[in-house]
Amino acid sequence: MTDALSDIKGILFDINGVLYADNQPIDGAVEIINKIKTKFPCRFVTNTTTKSRQTFHRSLVEDCPYLLRK
Repeated sequence: MTDALSDIKGILFDINGVLYADNQPIDGAVEIINKIKTKFPCRFVTNTTTKSRQTFHRSLVEDCPYLLRK
């Protein structure tokens, strides 16, 4: 690992519009997430206010399970 990355404790990813759009992964998103997960803990965040947390979670589980795989 390079010195520039040595202080990074984890990565936060914005979800909607960055990793997926219209319930489909954005090109390259799955591959880059999987690669980064091998080096850093990852968490996913959103500022979406149009859905409840429960609705948003259900959407992720049903439409974008690739984000939830370990």
